Amino acid sequence: MKKFNDYYLGLDLGTSSIGWAVTDEKYDILRFNKKFMWGTHLFDTGNTAAERRIFRTSRRRLKRKKNRIELLQTLFSEKISKKDFGFFQRLKESQYDIEDKTVKNKNTLFMDENYTDKDYHDEYPTIYHLRKALIDNEKNAFEIRKLYLAISHILSHRGHFLFEGELSDNFEFDDIFNEFVKYLNEELNINFKVKSDVSLEIIKEILTDKTLNKTKKKEKLSELLEEEKNKIYQEIWKLLVGNEAKMTTIFDNKEYEEAKISFSKGNYDEKEEEYESILGEKIILVQKAKAIYDWILLQNILKEDKYLSSSKVKLYNEHKNDLKVLKNILKNSDKKIYKEFFSENGLYEKFVKKNEKEEFYKKIKSYFNEENTDEIVKNILNKIELDNFLPKQKIKDNGVIPRQVHQKELEIILKNSEKHFSWLTEKDETGLSVSEKIMKIFIFKIPYYVGPLNSKSPFAWIERREYGRILPWNFESIVDTSKTAEKFIKKMTNKCT
Repeated sequence: MKKFNDYYLGLDLGTSSIGWAVTDEKYDILRFNKKFMWGTHLFDTGNTAAERRIFRTSRRRLKRKKNRIELLQTLFSEKISKKDFGFFQRLKESQYDIEDKTVKNKNTLFMDENYTDKDYHDEYPTIYHLRKALIDNEKNAFEIRKLYLAISHILSHRGHFLFEGELSDNFEFDDIFNEFVKYLNEELNINFKVKSDVSLEIIKEILTDKTLNKTKKKEKLSELLEEEKNKIYQEIWKLLVGNEAKMTTIFDNKEYEEAKISFSKGNYDEKEEEYESILGEKIILVQKAKAIYDWILLQNILKEDKYLSSSKVKLYNEHKNDLKVLKNILKNSDKKIYKEFFSENGLYEKFVKKNEKEEFYKKIKSYFNEENTDEIVKNILNKIELDNFLPKQKIKDNGVIPRQVHQKELEIILKNSEKHFSWLTEKDETGLSVSEKIMKIFIFKIPYYVGPLNSKSPFAWIERREYGRILPWNFESIVDTSKTAEKFIKKMTNKCT
């Protein structure tokens, strides 16, 4: 190339090709050995490890959940063995058929002479009823096996760890909403402004109003903007309330046609990587909107209740009442339809077990004439429109519950239980009581920079101060966190080839 004067090398870098060209300063393509110096190099697109990573993450999460329960059983084993020696064995074999169990008995939890599984489920229809009874300090709930069941459920479903410290009553709505608007205005040049006389409290009330469906919420929110009929702003409100929003409208870019996002469908987490591949760094807008949507869900789950269990028990009772009303109407009007809904593997069973809500709601609406003047029918159709007919305790939305909500329950349950079980306050050689160890198990999370705890693993980089089993209450004394973090950074830093 010495025979040329100054020249340009142009590269077009793609995910499966590199285009190149060499030009002079006037952008005329140069020749070398009688050939124009331009071309492309094609190669296979790199495949991400996303699928493998999802399986690995799930496997590790399940393993850590199992470890938490094993530690809890260790703390309870001596006391529970005195009361019911085979209790943990029955729990372990609960998924087996009777003939495969060590003890050939249909009861899994309780098989006392005067108290069986049936008695337990009559007293506590769901685990949240038991948790609520322990919080409310009901005397019957303080039986050691019941206490174990409630605590093990909290340790198994402890919520996400996205927030540090305590949660404020407003769950920082002002912060997350202002951050969202700031991003729109400063990063995307979308002048999303509410009218001067509109407070965040008004926006908050509309977002959490259970008497409005998603479309009506969007309409009310649009009225609060300075440019209420702007198509982009309309689409942004759709995104926040859970309706399907078109990214091609928000960003005025036809390349985003495939990105139609609805948080309420419950599949956003699974599709986030796909959306990111379409939107690139603009996915940040969607993530900030999701934080607001999650806040709405959490408010609706907790409602006015101080504890999650109280809210879940109310949902159970509401479902029970709705079911009773629906059964009475169908039984008295059309036995064939009743059978279609409530026979084995019928619509109701699919709704409860397989979460086929849309089909279930659609069938009810098709059966009832919307012009029906019956107040009971009107109420059912209205609840379906608001998406809260036959509400369930176990839903995907539970994923938005932070660990602080469960932690608050665990703290009050342990405090109440210490009055009935003095051994919970007894300290051992570690200087911790059983209650304190349970709290340590709950809040312990292996830092991301520590990686696998097995030092012999080829994928591990952990540095130990001493050898022994790592437990939530001895982690700092066994693991050298500063050296481990340093090794993690070095491991993550590669040299470009």
